[in-house]
Amino acid sequence: MPNEKLVRQALKEKSPTLYRRLAESGELDEFVTTRAEEISDAVGTLTMEIAAKNGANKTTDYMEKVGILNMAQSQAREIVLAEMLEFPQDDPETDLEEEGPMDPFYQLYLDICALRREIDDLHQRRLDETYSPSPDETASSQKKT
Repeated sequence: MPNEKLVRQALKEKSPTLYRRLAESGELDEFVTTRAEEISDAVGTLTMEIAAKNGANKTTDYMEKVGILNMAQSQAREIVLAEMLEFPQDDPETDLEEEGPMDPFYQLYLDICALRREIDDLHQRRLDETYSPSPDETASSQKKT
């Protein structure tokens, strides 16, 4: 995906320390994919908002509507990329090994991953409870054999 390449490149150029931390922890690909999906969603949403403001819903001329949508998508993409490809820049004065404050986006990403794991665990426990035989059923099946 082109957005994934943009995210990876921006992260590598603007925050090599964060890039390295994500790569070392094995979370780089998931972070890049998540951010790329967020960008795609945001571009789509903003495109429709800009197009509506510029009369895309009011025109009946197909070519005019296509022009409005293309212009809206270009504007939306420029706005979203400027916002979502910003990462904290590394300070050249600081030692790369020194742990500084964590990038808020990375912290949010870690929090979301932790919540996903909790949800998956809860879901699995719920499935286990639903589909595992009760102690009474287990005892009665053992008596029959």
